[in-house]
Amino acid sequence: MVAESRGDIESAEKWLWKSIHINEKQGNEIGASQAYNQLGMIAYRQGDLDAADKWYRKSLELDERSVDEHGAAKTYHNLSAVANARNDFESAETWLWKSIHIKEKLRDEIGVAHSYQQLGIVSGSRQDLDAAEQWFFKSLEIFEKLNDEIGAAGCYTHLGWVAYGKCDYEASKKWYGKALEGYEKHGVTDWATEIRTALGQPKFA
Repeated sequence: MVAESRGDIESAEKWLWKSIHINEKQGNEIGASQAYNQLGMIAYRQGDLDAADKWYRKSLELDERSVDEHGAAKTYHNLSAVANARNDFESAETWLWKSIHIKEKLRDEIGVAHSYQQLGIVSGSRQDLDAAEQWFFKSLEIFEKLNDEIGAAGCYTHLGWVAYGKCDYEASKKWYGKALEGYEKHGVTDWATEIRTALGQPKFA
């Protein structure tokens, strides 16, 4: 993870394979699954959807075999992101509901909130802004209840995007402003920079 944060993908993958080989040697399927999942996340961030899908499915195979419901829920969520990136919205939603049902069973409210947020992203990808807005509000309700200010800031960002898509620039500016406040408070510099750039658009002048 440190190597990836530095942009050294080759080293990141090298360390993950060392982890996988040890976990597999010791019969630790949960540990191996987590490493395969991380390989999938790296591939996804690099835009290699085929590799991401392959590693996530390998992770899921181990999750299901070891009956690691928490791990499976995370992997279902990640597979949804891959499906959404491929414009396979039906599969994306199917994966998300599999994730949500497990998270609800495990009483993982933060996890449910993240999956609701992803449902909003999928709805937005299929140009259903009203549905996207509803999912972002459901996600936000949980984040605010649990005082998760960074999670809430993510919802504010997406609500700003929805409002912009509806040409409601006043509402969009309001949501982006709330998001920026949360990101700056918690030192999330990359997203704070993204929001400042968005707020610099002429329509917000």
